[in-house]
Amino acid sequence: MERLRIAHTIRTSSYALALFLVGVIPGSIVLGSIVGFFGWSLAGLPIDGETATIIVFVVVPALLPLSLVARAVVGGSAAEQVFGALSVPCLCVPLWAGYSSVAASGIVGLGGIISFGAGVFLALIVLADAVIEWRLAGPGATVQRSG
Repeated sequence: MERLRIAHTIRTSSYALALFLVGVIPGSIVLGSIVGFFGWSLAGLPIDGETATIIVFVVVPALLPLSLVARAVVGGSAAEQVFGALSVPCLCVPLWAGYSSVAASGIVGLGGIISFGAGVFLALIVLADAVIEWRLAGPGATVQRSG
C-alpha cells in the first residue's frame, strides 16, 4: 500500500512539474522582464538574474525527467518504464546546459534554451499522459464493450 502511495505522489509531482514548466515559467519570464525593466524587487527575494536564469533554464527542466525516471523505478508498469527510458535524453540536455553554464562562468546561452525547449517538449508529453489518465480513470469515463 505504501508503494502505491509513493507511486501516486511521484506521478502527481511529475504532472505538477510539467504544468509548472509549461505555464508558470514562461509567465515568470515575462513577469521577470517587466519587473526587471521597472527596477522593482519581486517579493524581496535575494535571487539575482544569473541564479534565476540557471534555475529556470537548467534546474527545472532537469527535475521533470528525474521525476519520470523515479516514476519508472517506483511504478513499474510498462508505460512508465518506457516514459523513464525516453526521458533520459531530456535529462542529458539540462546536465549539458548546466555544465556549459558553469564552464562559461554562469552564463546560460544556447544550451539553456535547448534545455528549456526539451523540457517543454517533455512536459507536453507528460501533460498528454495526464489527460489520457484522467479520461480513463475519471468519474465521467465510460467503458465501451463490443457485442
